[in-house]
Amino acid sequence: MLDLIVLATRNEGKARELSKLLEGIARRVESLTAHPEVSLPPEEGSTYRANALAKARAVSRALGAPALG
Repeated sequence: MLDLIVLATRNEGKARELSKLLEGIARRVESLTAHPEVSLPPEEGSTYRANALAKARAVSRALGAPALG
């Protein structure tokens, strides 16, 4: 089990939904509201997947923890 997964979003509704899906995978699931110092890259990808991947990578680099975009 992971200690922490960070969700690359400040949308608390989305964070609640994803947290439920991640139960049993991580001890803690946090959104970016817990990390106001982290900024997200602009959405420049041509697909939802590309933008989500860019956000997850940026958050993971900034916090040194696994992240989901």
